[in-house]
Amino acid sequence: MCGGILDRLGIPTATHSFNHPIPAAERYEKEFYNEIDVILLTFCHPPVTVSETYRDGERWTAYRDRLKRDGKTLMFYNVDVSGVHPEAMRFGYGLALWARGADGMINWHYQGHVRGGGYELSTRQGNANMTFVYDAHGEFKGGPSIGWEAAREGVKDYTALYTLRELIAEARMSSDAEQQAAAAAAEREVAAYVNRLTFDTIDTGSALALPGRWERETYDEDDVKILGGDYKIPNGFTYADYDRLRRLVCEHILVLAGKTGEK
Repeated sequence: MCGGILDRLGIPTATHSFNHPIPAAERYEKEFYNEIDVILLTFCHPPVTVSETYRDGERWTAYRDRLKRDGKTLMFYNVDVSGVHPEAMRFGYGLALWARGADGMINWHYQGHVRGGGYELSTRQGNANMTFVYDAHGEFKGGPSIGWEAAREGVKDYTALYTLRELIAEARMSSDAEQQAAAAAAEREVAAYVNRLTFDTIDTGSALALPGRWERETYDEDDVKILGGDYKIPNGFTYADYDRLRRLVCEHILVLAGKTGEK
């Protein structure tokens, strides 16, 4: 009802398209589909890793393309709600978003720890989750987590890929054979690298990054568990592959931009 009123007023409507449980999300999305302008896919860590199918048994690409044909904006939401895992943030805001072809990314954060747990998390789990900032403690003033920095790196990855795609499209319209060959080489080499990404091996429930899912666990003198290490996503990439791909993309950008400037 409210969605219809907002639609007549020209006010875009977004839905928090819950993924837990997925059948309920499908029913909710179908019921309000005509009134929805923006669909936020939640707790996909990284985005859209629900095996080979998504809503109502559609393959992801068919689902995405249908929404775009219907004029919907499709965004990923909360790829890593802890906001501190560098790879999760960089991947979600960069290569995963690019490879899956959604329209963007959105996230949120609490100003401090979730002291009482929340979202059916225990108090201990809540204290470790859902924060993009470190609390002030003693002389330490606190501040943003490494998650913010990693998200910016993901945006840079996406920007580089987008820039290269535009240059390739421009070069293909040229009558210069050398420029067209450079565009074909860039597209072929970058696509081969990006296609190494795998999504079907990723646990979608790991979005919450709960204690116990990190790589290393030790115990202090009081026998309290201490978590450490980086959360490594099984996506076919090593940590170094992100920078290697960016360098490859930038090298092709320089080549194509140089050839364009020569004309």
